[in-house]
Amino acid sequence: MLKLLFLFGIASLIEACETPPNPRHQTGVQPAERPAHRPRTSGRNDSTNKTNPYYPFVLSSDGGYTIAVEIETKDIMARYTPLFEKYGFSGSGESWAGLIRHILATKDPALLGHLDFDPEAGGFFAAADNEKTQKEFGEVVGRIFQDIPTLESYMKTADKSEMND
Repeated sequence: MLKLLFLFGIASLIEACETPPNPRHQTGVQPAERPAHRPRTSGRNDSTNKTNPYYPFVLSSDGGYTIAVEIETKDIMARYTPLFEKYGFSGSGESWAGLIRHILATKDPALLGHLDFDPEAGGFFAAADNEKTQKEFGEVVGRIFQDIPTLESYMKTADKSEMND
């Protein structure tokens, strides 16, 4: 009986700790367009995966137009964390968001108005307002993240105060 009460207490505590999605950083993307959950990207961030032209980004359209990278996967950490650290950034989701804002402000400023960034410590997440924007993001930013020397050139010029590290 005591074990049952203990398990019930744990279950109640876990349920109470769950939080709703963070509505901050809204940039015009309507909440109804946002997916109800984060897409699982594990296994799809693999650098040997030649079927994802937007690598390391995974584009998903299950209830919204989501762009995601699970940055704590082995492959992503091995490839990108040393670069972020080389230029004084933590490599967290906030670092990725800050760097991507910098890249887009330079490369395609109009695209920024169509994206809602919602990074977390272990992941980069953004919602696009339509499929065209989502794919354009993947093409522009994905190409830069695949080309390490080009990515480094953006890291060198990024304003550290805008990285929210």
